[in-house]
Amino acid sequence: MYTLKPFILFNLFLRQALFLDSKGILFKSGNTTRSISLTHITRVELKHFSFFDSVIISTPNIYITLRFLNKKSVNGFILALAKVIKNYYVKNLQKYGMDDIEQDFNGLLSSDKYVARYDIRQLGLKYAKLNEYCASLASDACFNVFKDKDLIRRINRIMDIAGCADNVLKAVSERNERFIEEEIVHYADFFRTFGGYPYSKEQQRAIIINEDRNLLIAAAGSGKTSTLVGKIGYIILKGICEPTDILPLVFNSSVREEIKNKISGINAIKGVSRNVHTFHSYGKKMLGSGVKVESKTDYVIAKIIDDLKSRDTGFLRDYINFVTVYAKDVIDKYSYEDYKKYAAEVKRDRKLFRDKTHFKTIKGECVRSYEELSIANFLFINGINYVYERPYPFDVISEEGESVSYVPDFYYPDINIYHEHFAVDGNGRSVFGEKYLKDMNIKRDVHKRNGTELFETTSAMFKAGKVFFLIRNFLESKGLVLKLMSVKEINAAIAKSEESGRFSEIILSFLKNFKEKGLSYKDIDKKIAGMPVGYKRDRDTLFFSIFKYVYDRYKNYLESNSLIDYQDMIIKAVPLINCDNSKYKFLLVDEFQDVSLGRANMIKALLASNPEMKLFAVGDDYQAINGFAGSDIKYMYEFEKEFASGSGSSTNYLTKTYRCSKGIIDVSSRFISKNPNQIRKNIVAGNGHTEDSFIVKSYNDENHLFETVEGDMENIIKTGNKVVFLANRYHRKYERKKDSIYGDRVSGIITKYNGAVKGETIHYYKGLESDYVFLLMADKGVIPSEIVNDSILSLVAYGIEDFPFAEERRLFYVAVTRAKKGVYLYCKSSGRSAFVNEIMEDFKDSKTIRFAV
Repeated sequence: MYTLKPFILFNLFLRQALFLDSKGILFKSGNTTRSISLTHITRVELKHFSFFDSVIISTPNIYITLRFLNKKSVNGFILALAKVIKNYYVKNLQKYGMDDIEQDFNGLLSSDKYVARYDIRQLGLKYAKLNEYCASLASDACFNVFKDKDLIRRINRIMDIAGCADNVLKAVSERNERFIEEEIVHYADFFRTFGGYPYSKEQQRAIIINEDRNLLIAAAGSGKTSTLVGKIGYIILKGICEPTDILPLVFNSSVREEIKNKISGINAIKGVSRNVHTFHSYGKKMLGSGVKVESKTDYVIAKIIDDLKSRDTGFLRDYINFVTVYAKDVIDKYSYEDYKKYAAEVKRDRKLFRDKTHFKTIKGECVRSYEELSIANFLFINGINYVYERPYPFDVISEEGESVSYVPDFYYPDINIYHEHFAVDGNGRSVFGEKYLKDMNIKRDVHKRNGTELFETTSAMFKAGKVFFLIRNFLESKGLVLKLMSVKEINAAIAKSEESGRFSEIILSFLKNFKEKGLSYKDIDKKIAGMPVGYKRDRDTLFFSIFKYVYDRYKNYLESNSLIDYQDMIIKAVPLINCDNSKYKFLLVDEFQDVSLGRANMIKALLASNPEMKLFAVGDDYQAINGFAGSDIKYMYEFEKEFASGSGSSTNYLTKTYRCSKGIIDVSSRFISKNPNQIRKNIVAGNGHTEDSFIVKSYNDENHLFETVEGDMENIIKTGNKVVFLANRYHRKYERKKDSIYGDRVSGIITKYNGAVKGETIHYYKGLESDYVFLLMADKGVIPSEIVNDSILSLVAYGIEDFPFAEERRLFYVAVTRAKKGVYLYCKSSGRSAFVNEIMEDFKDSKTIRFAV
């Protein structure tokens, strides 16, 4: 015990003293004694005078002052008090594991494994009470009375380790980098021979890194599937987990079989093959073998639509109205400048092909714009006799004094009136420029000069939803009677047009997204109610009214037949995942760019079922092509936010493609990278060939197309063993088309070359490769497609992208990057794909792309 008293002469009457031991301080003053706990001390202050010192000790309740103290005695007391306080806190810190946490952390750093954030978090959980105690000392007044630098340093270190502080994470990161390099050397034989060929440095890093959440962004043909298989091999060979602990999930059954075959062929990992699932097959496993799945949703939807048309007059009325008057989307979701680019493209195509653009009415005419299409269909179904672009009967002289042709948009012979639909907005601007506005006035003058009557409508009227009302009023005022054609007549005309199939496609895509995202009718009604009044709101309202007819019937069909569909296989399985006794430790996901809300929920449920589980996701945002089916690229762009909250995250890249030639990579990379809202990457080609990587050919009709294809195929196949993909944006659509020879000719080619040729959609070929790709019907309106880009889908798709035709651009990229050696693009002479025009323009001074007539 240490005792501190004032000088004797000054203490005769007060009789004060402080007594210090390991439990605290005892203060005596005369006949009064007070006990002060160490933890109650809030302040110790020294005051120095010429011949003596004073000590002031404060607690929340008392204030003690001792004067006239010997300086040497005071210094001794303070040192003794500091030692007692330190010993008190050290004893408590040791009780919670102060001496063990550093040892455990150093053991982690020296372990033979990649140290993930989970490992550090586990230390934090193990020493949670120690960390809490250390944190409490910051506000502990007694602890702060005597600051011991060494103890404070140790306490801060404890909190850094337990709290995953930046300096700790940096040390772990540097240690992990050393570990990766050591593993590359240690497993050199594995990386050289596993799977049949050597792994690149990028692949080796991706295989070794085992953070909590791992994203591998892999360029087309860069060996992502091999890397995924190598990952499985490494974690089993290293003893990180058993084959039964690994769950690989893939997007479709063809990739599932490919991965299963690769795994089954390697003895060390073949036990994993039974665990390889598509998201749907895993969902079905969770639901049990008794569930029945409707696999032909597209057929069921088409049948429901046909049945409703024949049985429900309300549905038929809305359906006819939509596919005739409201068939085409409006391009108002982009800026005025974007629309100017679209207008310039239309103008260029007219000049290049000397033909109208491809907008086809249900009457079978080709018109120049979607607005003219709607007007023509409106006139047709209401029995109005009109002529589209009838040459004006009077001479028209240009400013240069030359005779020029003039074809007004519509002519009504029964009343001898012309009708021009001008492409101007509410401010009188035209996307076609000042010359267009000047020509408008010239046309008005021509009619005035020749005494012919001109009726005018504008794009502003169309987008405001007023144009059909104004046309009806005008024609009726001139004595014409608008009489709606019979349902049978209209339905027959629609059946012959392209709109019937297109409508079913939009309904199907809308349904998949609606169901996948768990939306309700109220959700969509609310969205529509928030739109400005106009054509788009009218169109969306009409479509949704039709959709509700179809969806109600579809739900009844599934329920009455005890069926589930592909969306249900995932949605209904997610709540059951926590009941699964299989505690997987590794979740590997292929084609991660195509994850949808349902798949994301399944991944999150699996990760939540076992905190130890690691996620290894492989994908390429350049190849995200399943938005029509509910996929959402945001899960790749926001990977850390969606899947790594509170966990460690690592992103790696595979940038070298072993598939495509330099010419294919040069063109495809420049093409795809025009969308700035993507993960930037520098893709390197495996070989340097560039000349004639792309061959562009024109055709007039299907016979001409297949004559050209068969000639090119013969030239390629005869040079040796080659694999050729015949690809189309809508392969099965053309197979089913009654008046099309497509299916027979493709089947004939496939049979002739005995397995060397395949014919499928671009979507089907995702993940596959060939020597050559023949992209059939690379036509305007086919790719980019007008179906998947319809703004109606914005009602159910949260992630609508700002860049025009972003997903269709990725689809074109996927198509051309299936090829190792070359790509053939077959385009209709009257309307080439805007994408083909774009790459031809970009490489017009290069030998990479050749236009062959």
